[in-house]
Amino acid sequence: MFLRSLLIAILGIQLYSVSAIAESVTELEPQSAVQAMSVADQIIVLSGLHSLNDQIRLTAQQVFEEIPVPHSQRFGIAQALGKRWTTERWQEKLDAAVAVLSESQQQHLLALLKQEKLAEIREMEAKAISVQASEEFKAYQQKVRDKRPSEYRLSLINQVDDLAHISDMIILMRKQAYAELQSQLPEWSPAEDWQIAVKQQTQEFLFYLFKRTNNVGLQDFIAQYKSRELQLFFKAVKTQITVPASEVTTAN
Repeated sequence: MFLRSLLIAILGIQLYSVSAIAESVTELEPQSAVQAMSVADQIIVLSGLHSLNDQIRLTAQQVFEEIPVPHSQRFGIAQALGKRWTTERWQEKLDAAVAVLSESQQQHLLALLKQEKLAEIREMEAKAISVQASEEFKAYQQKVRDKRPSEYRLSLINQVDDLAHISDMIILMRKQAYAELQSQLPEWSPAEDWQIAVKQQTQEFLFYLFKRTNNVGLQDFIAQYKSRELQLFFKAVKTQITVPASEVTTAN
């Protein structure tokens, strides 16, 4: 729920050298401002999903850095993607995902997102992202690659990724961008293992984020993610990522 915006930033910085998005996700909404929002908007903000559409822009930027693309063609691609993935249209998709839940389910989900434990983890995220470019962070990444944690620890980390749908959502977003890019740049195609790379980078960051959290604490955290309402919401968001904007509806 909170990991989405953070990992979008982490993956974005690592893959595209884009730092602006990191600044946006480390600025947590003031509590008073969140309280003044509608239930749906509070769910969206606390879940961190409001910035997920930045993956579209970051993906295009990465490709433009990989191959020479004429300025006029870059503009055309950016314009085509931008029209379909404006902040307003992404908000409509998120509203539609929230609308899948009944009012009582929305209230239950909001209460879960507001729990003190999850607020603490959001603070952990902000601290982790602030050191993402540091030598200490890179050294920890290398340590994880050189000496993999136990299979049990790995299984817990994978459960966090699976239940939070982190890799899944990032991959779905990039697929939308890749389809447009390949239609206009037939000579280009993404690396065959790009989806594996996303999952690996997600794993590595989760290991870092939870490096001071023991297995029992991680199990408690996983239990939060098994909430029926949360899973319904995440799955609805994944569906909305692939739905054309013209077909989006917020009707229950």
